[in-house]
Amino acid sequence: MRKFVTTSLTLLTMVFVVSVYAHEQHHSKSGKTMTVQGEVLDSACYFTHEARGAEHEDCAKKCIQKGIPMALIDSTGALYLLNEDHETPGPYNQLKNMAAKNVTVTGNLIEKQGMKVLFVQSVK
Repeated sequence: MRKFVTTSLTLLTMVFVVSVYAHEQHHSKSGKTMTVQGEVLDSACYFTHEARGAEHEDCAKKCIQKGIPMALIDSTGALYLLNEDHETPGPYNQLKNMAAKNVTVTGNLIEKQGMKVLFVQSVK
């Protein structure tokens, strides 16, 4: 349990740092518009024990509602951290109820130090 907590805290710290940087990049209007199809994940459970899919849906919803960052994994295994676009927060908030669902997300993609951050602008 201690290893899980330590790993989760480390992960959340890394996500926070990248999110802050991506937030600044987002406001600079850099990046490119991109559409990605994939499954909505809670990042903590995915990174610590690769939990995903329908059998993990209830846990993922609880984690996301607690504030665990959301991610999207596509069919190739590429992982995207999902962030709110401040100009259009609705689609990001909509994703909070779509854990373990396959969705199509369009947004502004920022890549930094190997991490992909997608500022959500629309969801299908």
